[in-house]
Amino acid sequence: MPNAHAHCEQESKRESLMSAAFELFLNNDYNKVSTRQLATRAGTLLSMIPYYFESKQGLYNTMVRKQFKKISMALESAYSEESGLDFNMLMHSYLKIHKKNPDFPAFIMKILIAISSNCLPSGVLLIKENGSNDSSARSVWVIFR
Repeated sequence: MPNAHAHCEQESKRESLMSAAFELFLNNDYNKVSTRQLATRAGTLLSMIPYYFESKQGLYNTMVRKQFKKISMALESAYSEESGLDFNMLMHSYLKIHKKNPDFPAFIMKILIAISSNCLPSGVLLIKENGSNDSSARSVWVIFR
C-alpha cells in the first residue's frame, strides 16, 4: 500500500510543521520567525511550507485555526439547546486540552492580547474579516469578540 504510506508521511510532515509553528510562534513574534526556522524545527525541507500551506502566513493561519478549533469543539460539546451551557463539561473539556498541551493557555493569551492591541499578523485579521466559510475560522472571532 504505497499510497496509504505516502499519505501518512504527508500528514506527518504537515503536522510537524504545525507543531513547529505552534512552538515558535508561542515563544517569538510572528516577524521574528523565519521559514527556515520552521522547517528546521519540523525536521523537513523548507520547500514543504509552500507545498502544504502556500506561505508562512498560510502555515500560521492553519495552525491558529487548529488551535481555536479545539476551543470551538469544547464549546459545542458543552452546549445544548435544551439545557444551555454545561459549565462543568466545558471546564472538563478545556482541562483535557490543557493536559495534552500545557502551552495552550499561553498561546490563547498571546492571541487575545494581540487581538486587543491590533498586533496580529495581517492574515489573522483576514480570518475574522473575510467571512470564511470555515466554521473554526469564524469561531476565532465569534468566541472572543
